[in-house]
Amino acid sequence: MWLRDCAFLLFLTFAAIGVTAVNPSICIAAHCLPEVISCEADHNCSKTLSCIMGCKNNQTCVYSCENRLADAKFDAVFGCMLKHKCIPHYPPVRCTPPTATIPFTLDQLNGTWWLLRGMSQAYDCFPCQQTHFTPLPDGSWRYRAVFQVAEGQFSELVAPIANNVSHPGELDLDYNEHSLIHHEHWYVVSNPTDEYVLFFYCGSTQIVDYGGGLLMSRNSGPIPDTIASRLAKDAAAVGKNFSALECIVNNN
Repeated sequence: MWLRDCAFLLFLTFAAIGVTAVNPSICIAAHCLPEVISCEADHNCSKTLSCIMGCKNNQTCVYSCENRLADAKFDAVFGCMLKHKCIPHYPPVRCTPPTATIPFTLDQLNGTWWLLRGMSQAYDCFPCQQTHFTPLPDGSWRYRAVFQVAEGQFSELVAPIANNVSHPGELDLDYNEHSLIHHEHWYVVSNPTDEYVLFFYCGSTQIVDYGGGLLMSRNSGPIPDTIASRLAKDAAAVGKNFSALECIVNNN
């Protein structure tokens, strides 16, 4: 009875974000019993599951729960469910890249940037977002994003990022976040001055495809009208809509 209830709780948790499977309780019980027991006994892990259940299909809420509460126990049980396909893939989401990119490399991103506008409600709209691009001694680059997930609480994502040598103006980002293996391709479409860069991205994990867009700046102030017009023009020229970046990030 206890195992069935725990497995059902996990099923409800991921059903709440739009993910269901045939006989999920059987799958979880058959393959992930030690991880389930460990999660149930762990305060943060069980609290993370309860938090996600309250999100229903709000991806911003889910992402916030994971970043505020998830620990190694949660990652283990979630990773086990992914490994054994207890959580099937979301319905496919078509992410259309821009028709062209501009010549651009990580050297031009070196340093600190503020996120001013974002497209994905799930990932791009958290307040107080800063990104840092750092060259490493071995020639590789490190991406570090810091963002606020709750009042007074911040989270960060650190991952390797690389120039796509076959496609100038494209960047590749690969990272593991709570057992989800992300593969992202960034497409730089506008760099009107050294202070602003606009790109769109497409990404995938074991269970979901996604996309978004970001406008970053060296400062957190308002966007001059002349810059906004240029960004909109450059985006339209490659089949993208600058106004789709509806989130105006609160960096106060």
